[in-house]
Amino acid sequence: MTDRDFNYLSQYEDNLRTAVRSGWARNPGRSALQGIYDIVHETEQLPRFNPGCASCVLSILQKAGKLYFTEKEAREEAAAVPQEAEKPAISDTKPKDKKTTARKPKAAKIEK
Repeated sequence: MTDRDFNYLSQYEDNLRTAVRSGWARNPGRSALQGIYDIVHETEQLPRFNPGCASCVLSILQKAGKLYFTEKEAREEAAAVPQEAEKPAISDTKPKDKKTTARKPKAAKIEK
């Protein structure tokens, strides 16, 4: 899935989540459905699409939702791996001498 397709589907994430998890969905509109259909049609062989058919709309949104959430999980995992590698080791974060840990904040002077 390209970044453009992913970003397009992310606009309708709530619709896709509802379709996948609950088995119902609101119709996001004819032009949005056509865009979603085109994205899904690139990966799967789909029959002709009728935007006036409620079961057709739900089917397309469910298929698109499965593609989108699979891609989203893969992107989140890929983003999380480099962050873990950049963290310093625990032994590197400990202070080397006692002077750095023994510092205390200075007390404020009270003027009369």
